[in-house]
Amino acid sequence: MSMERCCQAQLMAEASGSPILISHDTAVKTRNFIANDVAAWASYQPAFDMIVKKEPDLLD
Repeated sequence: MSMERCCQAQLMAEASGSPILISHDTAVKTRNFIANDVAAWASYQPAFDMIVKKEPDLLD
């Protein structure tokens, strides 16, 4: 899901003209901040909750 949002952001940036590139250091710091187990869990949890609510026998 996060990859899809990243791709959307990239496409919108490119459609609006020439995106402003960030430094490698900034990219690494951003990755380290958002690419961890807690962030992945928090990103997926709402979707998981919705799926379980719609399909209550999923976990049986």
